[in-house]
Amino acid sequence: MLAAGWYEGEGSCANTGYLRRGVRAEATQNDTWMLEKLQVWFGGSVTPHINGRAFRWRAYSARARHALLAFYPHLSPRRQAQIRKVLGLEQDPTS
Repeated sequence: MLAAGWYEGEGSCANTGYLRRGVRAEATQNDTWMLEKLQVWFGGSVTPHINGRAFRWRAYSARARHALLAFYPHLSPRRQAQIRKVLGLEQDPTS
């Protein structure tokens, strides 16, 4: 999956909101092409970032969870562990 490979290198996820219970997925890139694909596939928004020299895709809540779970099987163990932590999963969601 192209998006997962790209997320591996350029993406991040975090807990947000009240008591850190929300979820955010994001990726930053100089070219908007891949960011716009992520927006079409998973929702969210694409906005200027870093003094307008780069752009950022961000998705929250259910959209972020959907994207992260779609990427998950294609990511490195380190990235998978980050996603499990943010989503509050004890074990691999694909098993």
